[in-house]
Amino acid sequence: IASDVEAAHVEACRETVSATPGNLFGITRVEDLLLARYLGDSTEEARLGFIRIWKQLQMCRTGDSGAVPRIWHT
Repeated sequence: IASDVEAAHVEACRETVSATPGNLFGITRVEDLLLARYLGDSTEEARLGFIRIWKQLQMCRTGDSGAVPRIWHT
């Protein structure tokens, strides 16, 4: 859900994952939904990229990078 995510937040997330080798991430806001996509064969690269996106969104929204959801550690 992205009703409070501004265009600047989306751009910050894109910049966060643009340094990823191969640049296989895509981030799009469609109405009230933020879509983050990964295309590749590395589960580790995907996991780390989504963690970077999560932390960037938390930083933009709350000013704190926040904790990664516990389920992501399993």
